[in-house]
Amino acid sequence: MVCIGAGVAALTLPAVGLGSTRAAAAVTGTSCQWSVVDAPSGALPYANRLEAVVSLAANDAWAVGWLGGQAAIEHWDGTAWAITPIPSVAGASQSRLLGIDASSPSDVWAVGYAITSSYHTLTMHWNGSVWAIVASPDQSFPGQTVINALNDVAVLAPNDVWAVGGDIRNFNAQASEALLMHWDGTNWTLATPPDESFNTASASRFAIDGVSSSDVWALGTIGELRWNGSRWAYAGNTSQATLGVSAIATNDVIAVGTTPGVVLSEGGQIPPSPFATRWNGTLWTPTQLPYVDGVKGFGATSVRAVDARNATDAWAVGSTGKGTYVAHLDATGWTQTPSPDAATNYTSEFVHNDLFGVSARAADDVWAVGEHVTTSGAELPLVLHYTCGTNPPPPPVATLAAVALTPASTVGGTPSTVTITLTAPAPASGATVVLRSSQTKATVPATAFVSAGATSTTVTVSTQRVASTRTATITATYGGLSRSATLTITRR
Repeated sequence: MVCIGAGVAALTLPAVGLGSTRAAAAVTGTSCQWSVVDAPSGALPYANRLEAVVSLAANDAWAVGWLGGQAAIEHWDGTAWAITPIPSVAGASQSRLLGIDASSPSDVWAVGYAITSSYHTLTMHWNGSVWAIVASPDQSFPGQTVINALNDVAVLAPNDVWAVGGDIRNFNAQASEALLMHWDGTNWTLATPPDESFNTASASRFAIDGVSSSDVWALGTIGELRWNGSRWAYAGNTSQATLGVSAIATNDVIAVGTTPGVVLSEGGQIPPSPFATRWNGTLWTPTQLPYVDGVKGFGATSVRAVDARNATDAWAVGSTGKGTYVAHLDATGWTQTPSPDAATNYTSEFVHNDLFGVSARAADDVWAVGEHVTTSGAELPLVLHYTCGTNPPPPPVATLAAVALTPASTVGGTPSTVTITLTAPAPASGATVVLRSSQTKATVPATAFVSAGATSTTVTVSTQRVASTRTATITATYGGLSRSATLTITRR
């Protein structure tokens, strides 16, 4: 049920210009609200930002960005956000992740770029157990400097993934073309942009989404590109800076961004303002987004991302003044929803709060991510969560968290203990975990059972005498996930 309507008091924001402001609620008498959720930062107080988020379940969400200037991924387990180990890019002075999407909990892609001697595309994949860097191509033009960067990714199926970005072949002339890249389940390959996009200064793509393998949209500063299953072509042309897109159906696509400001010849200027536009199967039609200024310190209102659950339940996020901006689409149109900030001293020259990504898994479970800057100038991640008081998220689903051996090294003929830990209490029926060993000198029971409500169990690993040191990999599997630990068996 859509969490918009009357019912939340506390904060009322005046509307200036287009649109209106409305508080949020699920149904009459049910309060819904956005709240700030703690997210870990890097060791350094600068260059910490989350750019995009995808939510798969109440206890399974991913956010990507960078911490201390290097690519970073954080995970929500239903209780807290935590930094997830990812491989580093060899020789990179800087790396960043800008987009994330998934087809399932064991098929998640993150994209961005890494700087070594130049800018290179960067793609990472989560297989349900670990993140790994997957080789991806770059645009290359003899004698020209090329800046390759991926801004967004859309996962349509495990063997059908699109990533988009842009390159700058001549940095001084700002000549660029769209960077369109496809994963077929085995390799990434570059797709050919439309002929008219070559040498266009505004050809880069910032957002991508699709409803099928033959209906995908890639949007950017100028013009909307559409994939029909065999080629990319322009399907509309606006002068807006489109930064977010969400495809609902073949005849229903929502795009958002920020209209550039205009300096007037007679003096003064028209500030940038948020915009939304909608594809109806034939053409793009502008829709009305609220424009609010001065509520959280003076400054322009901009929108950077959108996610739609259906035709009458979509969220757009960005910033207004020095604070966050959140708007919701229902059957009556767009309205602004009160959203909190992590830094609230709007008179400070440093302070601002920005949202760059949003993921709406359910009507009462929406995540938005970005960054906030404190009065001291520290740049830190920002995470907001939208929930409803009388309809809390369901309890976390137990998955396999870890496997540990005590001791991790033992003399052949003496046992070790393997501890299996779940991410949440086992269900009422308990949890049966499948075990196996890679070494005949170390044996484990075929299964281990975690009792209902418990989060861990232990079993014995039996070992035999060995003539020389051996290693055994003990692997546990539950709920489609596997975790392993290594046991060293030494000679007496």
